[in-house]
Amino acid sequence: MHDLLPTQARILSIDPTPKGLGFTILEGRDGLMDWGVKTVRQDKNAGALAHVEKLINRFHPTTIVVEDTGHWSSRRRGRIRALLEEVRLLAAAYGIRFKMIPRALVHASFASYGRTTKYQIAVALTDKFPELSPRLPKPRKPWQSEDDRMAIFDAAALAVTHVEAARGTALMNDASYEV
Repeated sequence: MHDLLPTQARILSIDPTPKGLGFTILEGRDGLMDWGVKTVRQDKNAGALAHVEKLINRFHPTTIVVEDTGHWSSRRRGRIRALLEEVRLLAAAYGIRFKMIPRALVHASFASYGRTTKYQIAVALTDKFPELSPRLPKPRKPWQSEDDRMAIFDAAALAVTHVEAARGTALMNDASYEV
């Protein structure tokens, strides 16, 4: 089988939030280079786009991966959809591949390993990337808001799902996603 994801591939995955965005930089299959949450206080889309451009200039990704907001499984608002369209245009301007992954595909890929909740997926990601362990929030109670740090894990889940799809892993049975 040929290798569809070269070891030098660098993936910038982005998870926009109401307060800013979470991101991860993945190199190859298992090399987590950087991760974090960027908070934007004013003009959120312009501020978030500026952060994305800084990440592009710093890490020179070969692919940008985001959630597919047009898929039925997405519950994203108009502002986030507009931001991701701006990120797509920015990627095109830099000549970077842009991939959108349905949230349902992310959940399906981790469900095959018995990880069905966002928190269980985050724990699975700390198994794969122990350096994320200090950023893992405690499980939230039903009345609590989601911790901002979960955006890091959502971004990482997008990147890992993309890598698994590129590898042709059996858990990727969704023919609608093209690498």
